Amino acid sequence: MGFGGKIELIKTIAKQVKKTYDKVDYLKDEIDSTKNSVETTAEKVEAIGTELDEQREILEELTEQISDSDSTQNPIQEPSSDDQPTERDNSHIKMSYTA
Repeated sequence: MGFGGKIELIKTIAKQVKKTYDKVDYLKDEIDSTKNSVETTAEKVEAIGTELDEQREILEELTEQISDSDSTQNPIQEPSSDDQPTERDNSHIKMSYTA
């Protein structure tokens, strides 16, 4: 291999090194971007979890208040023996049957 062949080989290797370096640099940027995205998503998930816990507490409090309110304002009454089911007037309903 002559002097000119060695120069061409060095140029080819330099081009491959440059391509590899560019690819590594690109991948590094992609990894950084992905890392930032994951961190942002984790923060959002944590905030949503906190908000969900707060809403759960509010719903539990409301459920207790409603339960307490129902038991004090509308106590369950057992039907008396005087309470008879009433018949409904269904004369306005038209029934037709065709065979």
